[in-house]
Amino acid sequence: MTQGAAKDFDGIYAQLTADAGARDRVLGRRAAIASASFIRAARTEANKTLAGLAAETGISEDHLKKLEKAEEIADVLTLMKVAQACGGRQLRLVFV
Repeated sequence: MTQGAAKDFDGIYAQLTADAGARDRVLGRRAAIASASFIRAARTEANKTLAGLAAETGISEDHLKKLEKAEEIADVLTLMKVAQACGGRQLRLVFV
């Protein structure tokens, strides 16, 4: 996420903090986009296909597609499997 996008997110987030449901949806969307970016970048930099990554991680190709499209949020175990399968790519989680 770029600095400009982060500022936009922070402004929107501040407006929604009074509504817990809206806040959770915004945070969920941000998590989905961040995990999608990580998975896609790790896979492409490792020159792996979705099918190849699925075979190595035991995660279905369909699930990986949904994760890369940010249709679902990857859990930490899934991110760790992807990182390991993609050559030990560093995974850094920051919660703010």
